[in-house]
Amino acid sequence: MTTIPCWALFHSKSNHRFEIWKITRTGNSFKVKEAATTDGDLISNSSQVQGFTYNVAHKCYYIAFNDYLFKIDAKGNLANYYYFNAKREVEGLASYKSKIYIAMNKRAEVFDSNMAKQPQEQALKK
Repeated sequence: MTTIPCWALFHSKSNHRFEIWKITRTGNSFKVKEAATTDGDLISNSSQVQGFTYNVAHKCYYIAFNDYLFKIDAKGNLANYYYFNAKREVEGLASYKSKIYIAMNKRAEVFDSNMAKQPQEQALKK
């Protein structure tokens, strides 16, 4: 039988942290395991999460809020964050190999990134 993993994100407002859960399906059976937790809310203005993805190549998670993108390592630590002044909200995130894709609202646009060691301001491109 094929095992299919997926990831879920839960914001525990009372504990001021995000919990990342790994859900594995084998046939009709599901197993749930907490994979990581952040130490804090990441953002202070009560913004809703607008994107979440796991990057297999870098073994890390990305969480998007408006103009912010947070990179979370496998243990839940903040590895880096990116700010881009697009004046538009993120509609979703996806990753494939070493790239992350960010879908923006209003004018439908997708940004991609090359996560190879680049300066922060160069990491996201249109």
